[in-house]
Order: sequence, then C-alpha cells, then structure tokens
Amino acid sequence: MYLLADVENFVFDLYPDAKNIALLGKGGHSHAYNFKNGDENLVIRFSKHSEDFEKDMFANRFNSVEMPVPKLIKMGKAFGDHFAISEKREGLMLDELNAEQIKKTLPSIFKLLDGLRETDITDTSGYGAFDVNGNGGCESWSDHLLKALEDSPKKRMHGWYNILQESKYGTKVFDDGLKVFKNLVTKLPEVRYLIHYDLLNRNVLVNNNEITAVFDWGCGLYGDFIFELASFTFWSPLIDGYKDFDWKRLAQEHYESIGLVVPDLDLRLLTYELFIGLEHLGYNAFIGGWENYVKTEDLVMKLISAHR
Repeated sequence: MYLLADVENFVFDLYPDAKNIALLGKGGHSHAYNFKNGDENLVIRFSKHSEDFEKDMFANRFNSVEMPVPKLIKMGKAFGDHFAISEKREGLMLDELNAEQIKKTLPSIFKLLDGLRETDITDTSGYGAFDVNGNGGCESWSDHLLKALEDSPKKRMHGWYNILQESKYGTKVFDDGLKVFKNLVTKLPEVRYLIHYDLLNRNVLVNNNEITAVFDWGCGLYGDFIFELASFTFWSPLIDGYKDFDWKRLAQEHYESIGLVVPDLDLRLLTYELFIGLEHLGYNAFIGGWENYVKTEDLVMKLISAHR
C-alpha cells in the first residue's frame, strides 16, 4: 500500500497545481488514485508490473464509440515500482449494477462485446495474452488455453498448485476438471478476436445506461470472442443482479438480431467456463482467497457434472 502523503508529493512533482488527490481503488495488481489538474480529471495507478501499463498504452488504439478506452497519457517509474496516468471517466462499475440498471444497460453491454469482436487486429500476430507490442505469445488459441493452466515458473502466480496440494481442499477438483477440459479444448475453433477478459472486475464504467470506459488491459488476449461471453455466464451466479439474467439466451437473441451465426455455442461456453473456473481455483489458492475458492470450486464441479 502506498502512503497518501507519498502519492501526493509524487503527483505534485508532476502536476504542481494538482488537487483533490484521493484513493480510488485497489485491484489485484495495482492501486489507483484520482486527482484534478486544472479542468482535467485524471487517474494515477501504481503497480509492480510495468507490462500491464504498457498493454494499456497499446490499447489506446482500440478506443471507439462502442468501446471507449480512456487515454493513457504518461507512464514511468515510482517508489521502485511503476506508474501510469490516464483520463478519468465518470460512472458506476459495471459489476456493481443492480438488476434494473443491468437491464437498462444491456444494449450497451452487447455493443461493447460487438466492439471487441469487430476490432481490427490484423496488424498483430499470435494468440493468447498479447505483449506490449500487441502480439500474442502462442501459435494457436488452444495452445494458449492449455499453457495458461500450467503452474509455470515464468508466471506471476507460480506456486499455486503446490499451495492447493497442501491445502485442505487438495487438487482433485482441479485435476478432474483439467481432464475434462483437455478433452473439450480439441473441439474448439481456431478463431482470433480481441478479448479483454477482465470486464467484470471493476474495469468498466457505466453512466446513464451507457458504457463510458473500458480500462486495465493487463489480461488482454486474442482468441475466441465467445470466451468474453463466458465470463458473464460463469460469474453471474455469484454477482448480485447478474444472476437474474440468462446471459446465454440474451446473447443468442442478440446474435440472431444481427445475423451472426455462432456454431457450437454450448460446447464453446462450457469449455471456456471450465477454463475460467480452473484458472481461478489457482488464483484464489495463490492469494489465499479460500472463501472465493469454495464458491468457484462449486461452479467447477457443476460444470464437470454437466459434461458427464
């Protein structure tokens, strides 16, 4: 945690006339503070990982009416870590809307999902997590999905499998789910679209039923656009308001309305929901979030049963 007095001094060095500096929020890998500089409303974030901010800088090019990406203005080093300054947008967090607010925002949500799917990424290459230059690190979508579930020493969360193994929960649910996943992943299409993969984690703002900002592209990927929908179908049972909606049915109705044919939707959703669940079993074990681990484990077990 950064001391507010230290943050204030750092901001004043960059913007001598800055005022109203205050903590905005804490994420899994960063802390954010908002402040005013004249007529500008800005946000400064601090993190140990510069690549997330560099990906945000690359994501400036994705800005569109359907997918408004706040401009990243400046980045550099601070407190032995890294900082980035971006435009501040107003609104409520997408994942904090109640059912009535979600209902009114549905058209904008599907516009956002369409915007992601329709973003031109032909000047980039590769699948899976893209780097600071916008290129994916894997040769295929299925290759990324399989590698992402490995406890590799190269990853930030290395060690999660051993933590899980030594916990009272053990690895049986993960291991059983992985077997099912490895069977399903061979049946997926090798398609390549832009994916944010963190929309329901305080990274989207809504104002007057319209999405006003999509930020924090640290989890950005290239792969199947249905993967993005799977975040809604998987997490909705655990999010107040979202559980009131049948996200698969809503998506099917939307696809039909725009004439988009989506083959094997059920298979793709099941596979991606299982992936999301398995990945978050590892994440919650790594951070010691056992309450969320139990909830996620329950969802994973239901998906395994649905496959049998």
